[in-house]
Amino acid sequence: MKIKAYILMTVFAASLFFIASCENTDTVTNTESAHVTVAASTLYDCSGIGDCVNGECIGENICECDPGWYGEGCTEPFSCFGFSSNDPYSCNGRGTCIAQDVCDCENFYDGEFCENELSCNNIPAYSPEVCNGLGNCLSGDVCECIAGIIGDFCDIDLRMCNGVSPWDENVCNRRGDCIDDGTGTWACECYDEWSGENCDVIRTCFGYPDPDACNGTNGTCAAENVCKCNYPFIGDDCAEIIECAGVAASDPEVCSGFGVCQISGVCVCDDNRMGVDCGCLPTPEVCDEIDNDCDGEIDEGCPPPCVVEEEVCDGEDNNCDGNIDEGGVCDPCNPNPCTTPNRTICEDNMGAVCSCDPGYEDDGQGSCILECVPQTEICDGQDNDCDGAVDEEEVCVVETDADGDGYPAGEDCNDNEASINPGAVEIPGNTIDENCDGAKACDNLADWKNHGQFVKCVETEAKTLFDAGKITKEKKTELIIEAAKSDVGQKPKEK
Repeated sequence: MKIKAYILMTVFAASLFFIASCENTDTVTNTESAHVTVAASTLYDCSGIGDCVNGECIGENICECDPGWYGEGCTEPFSCFGFSSNDPYSCNGRGTCIAQDVCDCENFYDGEFCENELSCNNIPAYSPEVCNGLGNCLSGDVCECIAGIIGDFCDIDLRMCNGVSPWDENVCNRRGDCIDDGTGTWACECYDEWSGENCDVIRTCFGYPDPDACNGTNGTCAAENVCKCNYPFIGDDCAEIIECAGVAASDPEVCSGFGVCQISGVCVCDDNRMGVDCGCLPTPEVCDEIDNDCDGEIDEGCPPPCVVEEEVCDGEDNNCDGNIDEGGVCDPCNPNPCTTPNRTICEDNMGAVCSCDPGYEDDGQGSCILECVPQTEICDGQDNDCDGAVDEEEVCVVETDADGDGYPAGEDCNDNEASINPGAVEIPGNTIDENCDGAKACDNLADWKNHGQFVKCVETEAKTLFDAGKITKEKKTELIIEAAKSDVGQKPKEK
């Protein structure tokens, strides 16, 4: 009954406070409105429409009116049943006229103009006794009850434990408290060694009540056959001891003496220690096959043992000589990819860039042509005077080209063989002057010091031709093999 009296007093006090607050509603509202208007005036200007005397300036010459007022500057009061909204008798003095003939009634009142006084079971809504003192009167004879109370007028109390009120000294057999579990259901919460719906069963764990349950001081019997173990004991009956890294938690050396062994069996190490047993003192990792920094990894960040391989362009020291990508392996011009005729100059510019050979210029169409230096036009198949025409003005006498290699008989040293002409590739190791320059590369009829000298000459010339893009790799190999197999420069064997 003490609780009920307390609730009734609280409701009554709250009602008095609410009524007092309602009596001062106009004053508070006007004060707050004035305050807001002043604050808003620092942001917007509504002077053009009357400064929103009964509202708030929310934009340039834009008012948001207080309840009961309307108009551009909030200067027009609404009227409710013949009384303006600022009349103390508007809405019977029990509410606010918020629109034409629309009253917003205060608590405890309703009706078109708040003429009705709310009551439940003929008790005024503001009375502390309304709804049996255990709820609020919302409208005519409609109570809103507090948790655990039901009934039209909150007259049925569900707050019982086995039919006994929570405030009855005999509730729960005097061995527990009748409490709400948070869902509106009331049940006994038993003391110490007692259990059961009405706290009438002495609690045991595996056949033993406290203090003998749970291996005595190792724990307490928290519920039927449920032990609450004291540190460092674990197990259903608190008979086991926690271990961390194989060491009992009761051992002073557990966690190497530098941490705490948790119930989960995991060491929580001191700030300067690491490892499953807190036995590791972190130091910077070095390449010594030891986990120096205590992160569970050994020699991380150390280079792997070097296995000698051919150096390639990969940012690694493949040949284990201490250097990375040496020997030009990352040079895009090694070997030279520029094999287009007259375009054999390679430059490394974020990749291989091929340029025209000296004396040649790019024609803008991807070919390198002879760089033109104006001279007197002569009959040589060239644009000597750089005017775009070749051998013009009848400077040339038409000559025959018997082998059809593009060179007239007057320029071709062998007009019967198309592979021999001034533009042909000079092949080393034979007796033919293929390019008509009067010289034979590595003449096989010359007087050679020895066979090796001849082979070396052919090898050098063939490589030069290959690097210049004038012969294929297969042709280069073929010329060298033929020279090696020949008997040029070999001395006759003595009989």
